[in-house]
Amino acid sequence: MESILQSWPEWGSWVLLTLGAAVLGAAGTRVSDAAVSGIGQLFGRARVEVYYIPLPVRNILIAEKRQVATIRRTVRRCAGLCILTGMPGIGKSQAAVQYAHRHRRRYQIVWWINASSAEDVVSGFGQLAGAARLVQPDDPRTPVALANDVKTWLEGRRRWLLIFDNARHTDVLLSLMPRRVRTGHIIITSNNPVWDDHQKSVVEAAVPSLQEGSAYLVDRTKNRDLDGARMVASELGCLPLALDQAASYIRVTHIPYRDYLEHLQQSARHLMERSAILSASHYSVIHSLDAAIQGAAAISRDAPAVLGTASYLDNSAVPLQLLREATNLDALRFSEAVAALNRYSLISMARGEDVISVHYLIQTLTRESQPEERGQQLLAALLGVLVRRFPERPWDVTVWPRAAPIFSHMLAASQHGRRLGMRSEEMGDAAHACGRFAWSIGELPVADELFVAASDIYLDASGRDLGRKAAAALNDQAVVLSDYGRPREALRLHARARAISRQLDGPESAVYAWATTGAACALRDLGHPQLAIDLFDESTAIYTAMSPPHPDLWWARSGRAGARADLEDYPAAVAEHSAVLADRRAALGEQHPEVARSHHSVAWAYYGDGRYHDSREAFVSAVRAREMSLGHGHLHTARSWTGLAIAEQALGDSAAAVPLLESAVALQTRMLDDHHLDLAWTRLGLARLAMSREERDSARALLHAASRTAAAAPGRTALLRRDIAAAMGALEGGQLEH
Repeated sequence: MESILQSWPEWGSWVLLTLGAAVLGAAGTRVSDAAVSGIGQLFGRARVEVYYIPLPVRNILIAEKRQVATIRRTVRRCAGLCILTGMPGIGKSQAAVQYAHRHRRRYQIVWWINASSAEDVVSGFGQLAGAARLVQPDDPRTPVALANDVKTWLEGRRRWLLIFDNARHTDVLLSLMPRRVRTGHIIITSNNPVWDDHQKSVVEAAVPSLQEGSAYLVDRTKNRDLDGARMVASELGCLPLALDQAASYIRVTHIPYRDYLEHLQQSARHLMERSAILSASHYSVIHSLDAAIQGAAAISRDAPAVLGTASYLDNSAVPLQLLREATNLDALRFSEAVAALNRYSLISMARGEDVISVHYLIQTLTRESQPEERGQQLLAALLGVLVRRFPERPWDVTVWPRAAPIFSHMLAASQHGRRLGMRSEEMGDAAHACGRFAWSIGELPVADELFVAASDIYLDASGRDLGRKAAAALNDQAVVLSDYGRPREALRLHARARAISRQLDGPESAVYAWATTGAACALRDLGHPQLAIDLFDESTAIYTAMSPPHPDLWWARSGRAGARADLEDYPAAVAEHSAVLADRRAALGEQHPEVARSHHSVAWAYYGDGRYHDSREAFVSAVRAREMSLGHGHLHTARSWTGLAIAEQALGDSAAAVPLLESAVALQTRMLDDHHLDLAWTRLGLARLAMSREERDSARALLHAASRTAAAAPGRTALLRRDIAAAMGALEGGQLEH
């Protein structure tokens, strides 16, 4: 033994006593007297290394490796103390274990203590006393007195590490924690992020990135389906403990990622319980979460209701005031509930901010733990508050700053409501409002799905108010179908909305006029401009008779001007579009999207009339306003890019058209059907570019594609057909001309 010790570079007087669960056992917590006696005879009272870490050391994520490095920096910088905090399952305990394992040679004593209760902390000190032979079998000291003596003993020694794992009762722990920590190091893991005088030692454990989470799954399971791993990691919110248990389950069962994901989405709680059993983990996500919720509920009985309500919202930037209104709690009770949830890291909140965030997996498991009836109750209250808070006209860009923060939460709540089979009026209102906002920001698939859901709910119910709402939802759904280039379906829905509103309120209501205007737009798309003008005249008269005139009057007048352009009466179209532009500009300001819409419309009328300079100026105004108000990812912005490019080409400036057309086609091919008229115009512009570069085959292919679209679309194509024919003639003649 002496020869072994002499071979250790600087540890010749150290003896390693690794005390696992088998040595400590249930009946005793001390190193055997014979072992300690032998050590004493050999070394007298020389330094003895005592090492007790009962948790296994596993493969860890890159993010957890960073946490190990952070622990090292923190104990150096903060007088030997690091308090690692974070939500249940984020890997705090494993990071502490990894630190102890990697740096064990820096310490004479490494000791892990379960700090989940005051009794466990005191017991942990007693076990350390036994291991270090600081206590005799007949020792008269109480456990608390012995713990204090161990603390004093540690303060007189150097090179020791204590790990207090899962600390909850901070007052007891801090009273027993050695004061002169510079002689050793202390790591505390806790859900509680608030440590008052020791706040500078607090380090919040970070959630790994999606790339790190998926790479970890691939490495652990040896399944190289990276896309599948990415989907599983995303569904687990990249929570380290959940990833570890999922990896163990997948490795043992050989189940594909996508099958695991399917079961996870059906019942995350059940699958994760099975994953914990198969992984033989010391901790489980379910156990950790349930324990945290119970701890929060012990502080505030309202905490589960607040967390349950938050679980039906988007997981980030949840307004506290929204939660308070939905739970109907007074200020004191609500504040206590939030504080309790924060203490157990079930929510995250920054000091001084009025929003919280909840981890995605915590939301999922919380929802699944609630009876369906309870979930419906929470959602009903939540949806009522969300609908009341949402702006009445979400398509108006001036209300977007207020609508956007609520939209994601209302969308999440309405989706959860549909999963629970809710068909209430509040569900319809939430889906309808979300659909209108989604349409206004260019999210057509989302808007279409929401409008269908809203109209189905309204149509299944009874009552005049719900009938009006059904007609409005049908109109909105029809507008989306028109944007998709499906005018026949749009006309059918507008006609149905028109019939419902006429039956309920007669032919003078705003909803009836709206349905009439929508039907007229569909008739334009179907190649019936004169019939469209008749309907536009009808809706214009209804809107004008209202006091004050309805804002949708501009839509009807603009549509009528467009129908005149379809009849190639461009001077009349220019005059009416210009009048609408002046009215909108006076009422809304230059940068409003409705003003941009008028600039865009009058630009095409100018173009059809051969006034290309005026057309370019109007398109420039439309592009500027739409880029500012709608952004670069909106289809209406792309539509104006194409229009401006076409006008630039008409003036002989092909170079200016290049970036506009490239941006437009990138967005349109991603969001539109291949036969949409917007794409036909863009392809015409690209064909002209190809002709200017003498790329005749490419130009011919683009022109044929645009021509097929124009031939399939019966309406609004007179101008497009004219320009395609001119380009075809120029292609055969060898030059671009109008």
